[in-house]
Amino acid sequence: MHNTSFKSEKDPLIDRFTLIGLPETILILGILLVLIGPEKLPEIAKQLGGAVREFRRASSSLTETVNSLTVVDEEHSDELLEIARKLDIHTKGKTTKQLINEIMMKINK
Repeated sequence: MHNTSFKSEKDPLIDRFTLIGLPETILILGILLVLIGPEKLPEIAKQLGGAVREFRRASSSLTETVNSLTVVDEEHSDELLEIARKLDIHTKGKTTKQLINEIMMKINK
């Protein structure tokens, strides 16, 4: 006997909540139709679609910002390590922020 259940390589808890079948979708739409009414349902669906688009746009922008900060950090990390070594600052196990703070303290002395 084969196991036909859906297995994901991702988090199974997330998959449990994101997999909605056709019967569940029809039930949800039926409840919404009764609660909201057929006149307002298209308007609410349009607003919901706009909110989802805006959320995706914002999350994409955030992802781009984080990626650009990481790239800048990687580009300057060698230079930062070089400066720290020239100032006799031990670099092992320190974060970029810690190194910058120590460099600034040495320079300001």
